[in-house]
Amino acid sequence: MPRPTTREEVLSRLRKTIDDGSIIVGAGAGIGLSAKAVEQGGCDLILIYNSGRFRMAGRGSLAGLMPYSDANKVVVEMASEVLPVVEHTPVLAGVCGTDPFRSMPQFLTELQRLGFVGVQNFPTVGLIDGQFRLNLEETGMGYDKEVEMIATAHQLGLVTTPYVFNAEDAVKMARAGADVVVAHAGLTTSGAIGALSGRSLKDCVGFVQEIRDAAVGVNPEILVLCHGGPIARPADAKFVLSRTKGVHGFFGASSMERLPVEVAIKENAEEFKKLQYQNGPRFGRQIRHRHWRLAGVKAPPPHNKEPTNPVVGIGEAIARNLAAKGCSLLLNFSSESSRAPTEALCSSLASTHGIKCESVQADLSKPAEAVTPIIAAAQQHFGKDGKLQIDILVNNAGVSADRNLNDATRGPIEAEHFNWQYAINVLAPLLLTQACSPYLPTDRSGRIVNISSVSSSLGFVGQSIYGGTKAALEAMTRTWARELADRATVNAVNPGPVIGDMYFATGDQFWKDIQGYQDNTPLSKLDINNEDTMSRLTDEQKRLIQEKMGGRRPAFTSEVAGVVGMLCTPDGLWCTGSVVCANGGMKMGQ
Repeated sequence: MPRPTTREEVLSRLRKTIDDGSIIVGAGAGIGLSAKAVEQGGCDLILIYNSGRFRMAGRGSLAGLMPYSDANKVVVEMASEVLPVVEHTPVLAGVCGTDPFRSMPQFLTELQRLGFVGVQNFPTVGLIDGQFRLNLEETGMGYDKEVEMIATAHQLGLVTTPYVFNAEDAVKMARAGADVVVAHAGLTTSGAIGALSGRSLKDCVGFVQEIRDAAVGVNPEILVLCHGGPIARPADAKFVLSRTKGVHGFFGASSMERLPVEVAIKENAEEFKKLQYQNGPRFGRQIRHRHWRLAGVKAPPPHNKEPTNPVVGIGEAIARNLAAKGCSLLLNFSSESSRAPTEALCSSLASTHGIKCESVQADLSKPAEAVTPIIAAAQQHFGKDGKLQIDILVNNAGVSADRNLNDATRGPIEAEHFNWQYAINVLAPLLLTQACSPYLPTDRSGRIVNISSVSSSLGFVGQSIYGGTKAALEAMTRTWARELADRATVNAVNPGPVIGDMYFATGDQFWKDIQGYQDNTPLSKLDINNEDTMSRLTDEQKRLIQEKMGGRRPAFTSEVAGVVGMLCTPDGLWCTGSVVCANGGMKMGQ
């Protein structure tokens, strides 16, 4: 299907989309690659304007309002980059309607000749307020000039999709002949170059509804989309669209091309950086593993270390185990790079098990600040009639970075190094458990499980701090079991090493140092005749276990999660204040 060339064709497509039960999705594109990708994703409209070029160059979208370029000239330049690569989606141009150096009818006609089928008012003075905005209006460079541009475009047969910022704007644009009004909630408040302040999603519901009602009051056939502010992701758009009436879809710019690229590129780079250098000389050995550290490892600075990755390892396995038991879940993640995989995991668990799964970003390295958004998210997603009940709490986050006393290379252990681990491993679970405790059931059916480690009691070299944090967590487990006895059972689970890429990359010296413990771990012997076990290992992992690890394997994360899941069921009622060994019996090797 070729790109439509008339207003009638475009509107017919959009209305059919609504009739088919789908929302209309418009997307801004600052480069040809973005345009190709959003078309492949099924977007209904593509818009190009000068801020897209700035955005994809790593500058904030508001650069499009500054005197850094001739906005209308940039759009003409971008036409040759974007239009040839778009096969069937309508492409609209962002037009600076207040441009005093162009005849607007002539310029709009030029855009039609280039292949644009419609326009939008951007850059727009609608994003400007205060005295400067007042002076723009007084000197003939205000929003009414943009309304005139939309009216002219309508007369020329172009599709018109103007941004509006309040009900008055909506009425003006509807009277000018706008086909679609886009309720603009402000600069997108997400990502590396997004705004830090703005409306809440809840505020956007009333804001968008008011604009919709005003526009429809002039033209009942007008289409209405929401855009900007906190509406940055599909879940945000769903929140607004499900709480408004007669709003037909969403238009995204930063949310369509900047945020996904930021996350994808960062995560891809992080995945490459996880690869271990193995087959060559080394300049000082550095070995890392999620739960274990060798003496002398060079740990990254605390402020660069994430507490945990919620979609890798034990955390994900626990989520999958509980979802399979029918539990609805709220998953916490710390960094923006973890948002996409966490949301993907939630979506997968919800569709597979028919549960409700939500996620919330909160940095547990700052536990006093992290607790509030977690509880607020629980209230928002799971509170019924203002009442919230938390049945299960799993404190899984943890960090470790080894350091010997008076390390010969890096010197003594610093207070910062100590505080970082204790903040995440001890203070965060304490504050979160304290905050959750009022919402626990009153019939002792609640379950709290703290993820500890064999490091709490095995005395591994270099783990003065990490082992201490896990011992503290186990001590708190016993205390909470008494304090919360009328509401919940409280237990800890102490895994040893688990199977994963990082464990298999630690190297010969690590495996040699831990071999004694593994040899005395009853369940660690690799059963080569067990098809299920062998099928879960790669050929290289099988080789390393058999040739380098004495035929002794670490745990599968699902095996640890199974113990956690068991403690969370009604069958765990008579177990509390315990540290349950989910380590294959490794502690028997003491």
